[in-house]
Amino acid sequence: MKQINMILAVLSVLGLMVLVGCGSEEKVAEDVPATEIAATAEVDHTAGSAEVQAFYFHSNRRCKTCLKIESLATKALTEGFADALGEGKLSWDVVNFEEAGNEHIVKDYGLVSQSVVLVRPNAGDTASWKNLDRVWELVSDDSAFVNYVQTEVKTFLGEN
Repeated sequence: MKQINMILAVLSVLGLMVLVGCGSEEKVAEDVPATEIAATAEVDHTAGSAEVQAFYFHSNRRCKTCLKIESLATKALTEGFADALGEGKLSWDVVNFEEAGNEHIVKDYGLVSQSVVLVRPNAGDTASWKNLDRVWELVSDDSAFVNYVQTEVKTFLGEN
């Protein structure tokens, strides 16, 4: 049953990626610097010391939709959690899971595509995590996307 659910999840994400155009050659934007798409803010990148770590995991090939997910997630975190980011309670990192040494990320977090993942570390180990899998579904509605990410982070931080 678990395998069937995983297969259905993979097929759903792949279908959604086709619908929004991720992976189509004309929409690939591999060389767009993150600074051009992400909101600028003072973000503490001391991953490991934060109560909650938020990650955007991406691959080498980055379509416009993938870049928009990163941008909207950055907006959700920097606008909704400036204090938590500044205090080090929350960290935000963008990580390429295809870079050497990061291959374990796909298995560790059960990734089937680019994803926003929340992690609550525990003494160097991952105590709990959540893949915000609705980001693909909500990417075309900026306010719903931002609200979803902020609600999930609040819950993970224990603010709900």
